[in-house]
Amino acid sequence: MENTVMPLRIALLGYGRMGREVEKMALERGHEVVCRIESERDFAAQAEAWRAAEIAIEFSVPTAAVPHIERCLDEAKPIVVGTTAWQQEEARLRARCAARGGAVVAAANFSVGVNIFLQLIRRAAALLRSQPQYAGRITETHHVHKLDAPSGTAVSMNAALEQGGLPALPIVSERRGEVVGIHELLFESAQDCIEIRHEAKSRAGFALGAVMAAEWLRGRKGWYGMADVLGF
Repeated sequence: MENTVMPLRIALLGYGRMGREVEKMALERGHEVVCRIESERDFAAQAEAWRAAEIAIEFSVPTAAVPHIERCLDEAKPIVVGTTAWQQEEARLRARCAARGGAVVAAANFSVGVNIFLQLIRRAAALLRSQPQYAGRITETHHVHKLDAPSGTAVSMNAALEQGGLPALPIVSERRGEVVGIHELLFESAQDCIEIRHEAKSRAGFALGAVMAAEWLRGRKGWYGMADVLGF
């Protein structure tokens, strides 16, 4: 289906594997990438392009994510944040967003499929509340380059369980090879087992969701998640 969204001028904050994947997807959907920021000095070196950007998409590292969010809030530039492991600062940043009238979409995982997966987990938890014979566990597997463990998506899986009325579960994390991302939730009884699983085939799904979030955020104010973007 042809994308009919008005083109955006996008700044990429972080230009690693995901930044490049986002750039490819943004160009495919008719947008323009006006600058690529990899360090603090790049903001000065690309100052004109940075000012021209209508929105930022952030896939960097946890130590850079918070300063990037703060800069965008202070400069009234909407931002989509895909970096994880900075959420201990979220309450403070949400307050800053409200005070500045900013616009943020932050998510542990921008994949449409993963967000459907999380909704399925929440529904399963509601059904399993009355079935104490089932014991659950979460496993997540990623490539060896991933910095945080457990993954932000695994943490979101526990949040979905709690929303459905079940307690959080221990998370087993594995790092091997170039695995893009596998998340599994297993409930097992003496009689049977129930498994809900998501496996990413490539990073393209994450990039598509991030660009969709940027398109959706145009003209909005506030702090949002991917469930808001998808209307869940």
